[in-house]
Amino acid sequence: MRYKREEPFRYEFGKPVTCHMHITSINDKKISSTKGNAEIMDISPKGIKLKSTLDLAANNNDIEVQLQFKLANDELKLDGKLMWQKAEFNDFSYGVELFHDEQIEQLLIKEIKLYSQNN
Repeated sequence: MRYKREEPFRYEFGKPVTCHMHITSINDKKISSTKGNAEIMDISPKGIKLKSTLDLAANNNDIEVQLQFKLANDELKLDGKLMWQKAEFNDFSYGVELFHDEQIEQLLIKEIKLYSQNN
């Protein structure tokens, strides 16, 4: 799979932000997995780069996930699709394309701005 970043900005965290992730769909089959831990490496209004010890075989499957995390004030729950996976030293990096409406996108932008001002 190929993933193109075409968004206005991307915020890279100096220290990764912990998040909880669970799978909601694999190859269009709805499921509800247990929550796993991941770290957010960078974020934009349209996507997130994650790192996890979990090997989800995202390059061979269509996987949708829900991410839950807090940047500044609000707990965020965002849905998205794993677009790519790369094996790294002892873990895996993932690119997540986010699914959300304009209201959630504006909340995410606000949270990123607040986080960047305080860190």
